[in-house]
Amino acid sequence: MSHKRRIVIRNGTVTGFADEVSFAGLTVTGFDKKRVSRVLPTGRFQRGCFLVLRALVNDESKAAAWTRRWRCQWNVQIDKESHGPFKSRSAAIHFEKEFVYRQGKLGSPVQLVGAIDSGD
Repeated sequence: MSHKRRIVIRNGTVTGFADEVSFAGLTVTGFDKKRVSRVLPTGRFQRGCFLVLRALVNDESKAAAWTRRWRCQWNVQIDKESHGPFKSRSAAIHFEKEFVYRQGKLGSPVQLVGAIDSGD
């Protein structure tokens, strides 16, 4: 199943989902990440473990990657509303992106604070 990637660049701000925005080959002097939604395990115990682990490690760590592979049901939280459950994390993420796209509110998942240099 293919997925649309939508990235908006306006006034020094890059807006899109973190897994769809790449700064490969660029030198970024700084950025802020802001979430518009969250994908969390449905069960209380798993959700609690997930939140504790993810608070302790960065998104690129092996521990974070391991939490993304958990076989459980997942919910999507957008604007304090919970959607789901979904049988897989990938199904939850697909719903999340389509929902946010339909509402037209990508927000600022990635916002550049400094200059971008091509690194040449």
